[in-house]
Amino acid sequence: LLFGPVLCIQAATNILIKQTLVAQKQLKPEMPAGLTACGHHKKCTVLSGDHITLEGGTVLILRGIKAPEYWPVSAPYKSWPYGAKAKSALTQYLAGHPITLYCGKKKLTHAGEKIVHLMRDDNDWVQYWLVEKGHVYSFPAAGVAAGSASLWQSEKRARQQERGVRKKTSHTVGTANGKDANRRCYHYSAA
Repeated sequence: LLFGPVLCIQAATNILIKQTLVAQKQLKPEMPAGLTACGHHKKCTVLSGDHITLEGGTVLILRGIKAPEYWPVSAPYKSWPYGAKAKSALTQYLAGHPITLYCGKKKLTHAGEKIVHLMRDDNDWVQYWLVEKGHVYSFPAAGVAAGSASLWQSEKRARQQERGVRKKTSHTVGTANGKDANRRCYHYSAA
């Protein structure tokens, strides 16, 4: 009779041990379940902290994250604080590393950008690294669970350790009501 509950407890324990090892950098986070490999590329160009262009001109948007907006100086828009740093961090992180693309059910945005998760050739999950280092925000899409829990956990650590965009400066992300820090509705403010 106890066989079922014992297996559930063991499975939960294994998950907690795995999450602890990932948090302590003793184990690399895995690519989220439910995704399939949909391309391998040796070279890419970083457009921003969450947009990349492949050799053939295909634009990729990285699923599950939101980078501070980055615009070239000639653009009619203004970059967000930390936008250039996020772009630079991703450029350096991908330099010299072939990447494998992983796709879910929804493969394209309304603008024709390919929606992907990225894995470097050394098995580093790119989105996880960007969030963990504080270069971008975890930004789960409605109805898409792949990787959301892992990205949220890494964002919590980045926030606790005040990394990157999570540093307390005059440019900060706060809650919409300015009071409840546990809410997931944020606004950007430059004090």
